[in-house]
Order: sequence, then structure tokens, then C-alpha cells
Amino acid sequence: MTSHRIHRLVVGLFAGVVSTVVGASPAQAIIGGESMLVDGVSPEPAVVHIFSDNGVRDLSGQNCTGTLISPTWVVTAAHCMIALEPRVEPYSPSEVKISFREGPSNPAYSVRPHQIFLMPGYSGRSSGGDDVAVLHLQDPVVDVTPMPLLYGPLAGNVGVVERWGYGAIDPTQTEGKATRLVKRALEQSMTWDQAVAARAPLGAFAPGNLLASDPATGGGALGDSGGPVLARLAGGGYALAGVTFGSGHRTGSKNPFDEGFVGLANRTDTDSPAWSFISAHVRDVRYAG
Repeated sequence: MTSHRIHRLVVGLFAGVVSTVVGASPAQAIIGGESMLVDGVSPEPAVVHIFSDNGVRDLSGQNCTGTLISPTWVVTAAHCMIALEPRVEPYSPSEVKISFREGPSNPAYSVRPHQIFLMPGYSGRSSGGDDVAVLHLQDPVVDVTPMPLLYGPLAGNVGVVERWGYGAIDPTQTEGKATRLVKRALEQSMTWDQAVAARAPLGAFAPGNLLASDPATGGGALGDSGGPVLARLAGGGYALAGVTFGSGHRTGSKNPFDEGFVGLANRTDTDSPAWSFISAHVRDVRYAG
């Protein structure tokens, strides 16, 4: 790690709010980082693995990450709900499986969504902005505590973010195979001007929906898309600050430790465009901060 990144990481850790991010280039996992499992148990079972596959029409399926935000709703990236091969089309709920890892008060199990809704402004897999989807569960999850969303006025105070994900752990891995080991990486949050200065591939992002970060202890890879950017609250616990879109580099490098590599996510705090979309569907969504 370069000295300026070490400095920025230390400064961010003492900046007040700490946050958590997961993700990488569309449909991408944490390279480096650290395992969040203790004796095989996840401390945040609200962070879920999502696998989508439409059988013979979908050559490899798609691995992603998501977050339980109410007893009957999971949020992820919109591009995670789009099958790519042989033609681009939405997955049906019966083709999507949401897996909860064993947590402090729950066993490991899987469910399928009842309905899937994409954010209306979403304009394509590589576009970035408005890349958010919510998945409705027919039966409520009763043994996992949902993750609240971040209170908007705190969004500008987030210093270091943690990227969580179930994706690949080898930067050379390009297929949709993902580890079942949830990991996180610390990353320094960036302003819009800093992301522009780094010449990050911002696509359809706008200042109001961008959450950008500079990897310090790792970066995203295949399988991390849709995963949470969690802000650690002053009183303890986390709040969801964003949903991972992916990552990018002005030179096309895939190495998350390279200078100029930027993690990209859609903001989900209460001052973001995604909040209006999410709260319109998820009537019992909570926020914290």
C-alpha cells in the first residue's frame, strides 16, 4: 500500500462515521480484504449471496451480493437482475435464489423472491447511475435483523468505507463463480470532484447518486455487485450508504491496488434518488444515523 493511502486510511478512520462498501466492475468480489466469518458464522447475516440462472438460456448464471433491508425486501444492483446470454433480458423471480449465511441467531438457508423491481432510471448494465433493484419476499424473514439505510445528512461525513461481498477472491477470475466466503475491504470515500479528477468511468452517475471510493486494503471483483456500502454509526451498528455498481480504472487496469482505481456505488441514503424508489416499494424500510 502506498504511503498516501495509509495516511488517508488513518485520517478516515478518525473522521467520525465509518462505512462499508462491496462491489466491483458490473457483476464483480473483494480482492484482498478480510474474511467476515467467525467459526463459519457471519456477523451480518443481512448481507446475502444472490445467484440467478435461467438454465440453458444462461450459460453460467450470475453471482451477486445483496442486503436485507426489511423482513420482506432485499436490495441489490439492477444489473444483477439482467441475464446476459444469449440475449439480454430480466430474470424471473423463479430464476433468482437469495442465500442467507448462518448468523448469530439464524441457520443458513435460501429463498426465492416473489417480485423484482428495477429503479426506473436504470439505463443498462454498463451505465452506472440508478443501478438499484429491490426484491420482494413472499414470506418475512424472522431471524435476521434488516439493515437500516443511512440518514442522508450524514452521507457527506463518511470517511472510510468497507466493501462487503461474496465475489471472487482471485483478480484473474472472470467467470461468474463466486466464493461463499463473505469478505470486506476498507476504502477511502471520494467526493464527486475527486472521482472526476481521477478520471473514473462515471457513466450515467450524477453527484446525487454516486458513492465513489479508493481501495486501501482490497477492491471488488466478480460477485460483489449489488453488495452493501455500510456506514458504521457512532452508537454502534451499521447503516446502508450505497449499493455497489462496480469499479473502474482510467487505464482499464483490473488491479484494485493500482493508483486511479475507483470503486463505484449508487447512494442509498435518505437524500439520494434511490431512497425515493426504495421507500415507495419498501414501506417498512428504516433509516439510522
